[in-house]
Amino acid sequence: MDRKSKFLTTQNPRSSRVLGIEKGKSKLVSLEEGSADLDEAEVWKRFEEAGLLDESKLRWKDREALVERIHELEKELYDYQYHMGLLLIEKEKQASEYEEMRQALAEADGIFNKEQTTHMIAIAEFEKREENFQKALMAEKQCIEDLKVQKLLGDLKLSLDSKNQEFELELDKKRNSFEEDLKEKLDDLERVGVG
Repeated sequence: MDRKSKFLTTQNPRSSRVLGIEKGKSKLVSLEEGSADLDEAEVWKRFEEAGLLDESKLRWKDREALVERIHELEKELYDYQYHMGLLLIEKEKQASEYEEMRQALAEADGIFNKEQTTHMIAIAEFEKREENFQKALMAEKQCIEDLKVQKLLGDLKLSLDSKNQEFELELDKKRNSFEEDLKEKLDDLERVGVG
């Protein structure tokens, strides 16, 4: 890899200026204010003094940068794994809570269905009892009507018996009276016929 063709930045150890060079340009690009333009040879000399042209130093710096980047990535990976673990724990907790809620809902649904069935049975029993009460009421009303009729019939029978007794007494009186009249007339006829 050609190190000269890249845009490089470095800090000059002698001055605290940041220097840079671009491919195909012969001027030094200074990233610090107040620097003057330098020719290409001066730039390369400064790069060499800073150790930017020594390949072993660059490899070592690249390796250090790579190790630092690996450490950063490992730290980032650890953070991701930590947060993923937290998310998995939260997911398990929510799944557990969801399962508890689902079971509670299933139990509540079972209790509701059981109570609804019990309610329907109670309604059916109530309707059956009401129907039986209606029948009993109708039978009682019929009994009351029958009792009234029987009482009326009893009263009529008593009245009839009373009148029948009166009629029989009157009939007996009239028969006795008739028999006596008849006997007197027969006695009168016998006296007339004997005499």
